Amino acid sequence: MDDVVDRPRPGPLLRLASTLSPGVRSIESQIEQFHRYWLDHNSQTLADLDEHDLLVVALGDSLSQGIGVSEFSAHWLLGLAASTSPADRTIRVVNLAVSGARTADVLSGQMDRLDALGCEPDLVTCTTGSNDLFKSAALWRTLAQMDDLVERLGALGCASVVATVPAAASLAARLLNRRIRLAAGSSPTMVADVATHFDWARRHLAPDRFHPNDLGYEAWHRAFEPAFASLSQ
Repeated sequence: MDDVVDRPRPGPLLRLASTLSPGVRSIESQIEQFHRYWLDHNSQTLADLDEHDLLVVALGDSLSQGIGVSEFSAHWLLGLAASTSPADRTIRVVNLAVSGARTADVLSGQMDRLDALGCEPDLVTCTTGSNDLFKSAALWRTLAQMDDLVERLGALGCASVVATVPAAASLAARLLNRRIRLAAGSSPTMVADVATHFDWARRHLAPDRFHPNDLGYEAWHRAFEPAFASLSQ
């Protein structure tokens, strides 16, 4: 499965901060660890998949990778799959997300890997945009790429859902979230409005003070739950 998921790459802010803070280093170490976990999980899931299973494929960045949780088993995607699986079927998750990915990476790499899986998903989820805001000053380009992404997700032929980004006091994040909601309004793609659920309180953040912790990821769980629940309807 190494050819299915890109190598993870910490962003420049995380690389700099990791030299200064043990808390940041502890979270940075999860990037490679979770990369390996998901490679193994994806391989096993695809090998075991049968016609009665419901398949969710995740695209995106470290928020879909789950960086910041206390342990892999506490991942919000796995929790949702377990809690929303109907009585007679099982929701399986394949995660193609990559820590450090931007919207362009989802469009140019992860969507291609989705096409190459060789199986039809029932739901595609996506978390992206946060790295664009931190790594690029060209907000107009990110907005245009998000329009393209929402359109392509809506054309997949299966259910799809894209997340808003935690905004806090960021004008750029609020503009991006507005664009996501507008684009999804004219598309079959659903919106998981994480921005309305996430609390930037310190107790919701991992030791790097950037990624969510277990408590913080409850916002993703709540925001994505309707899309997962729709699989059993």
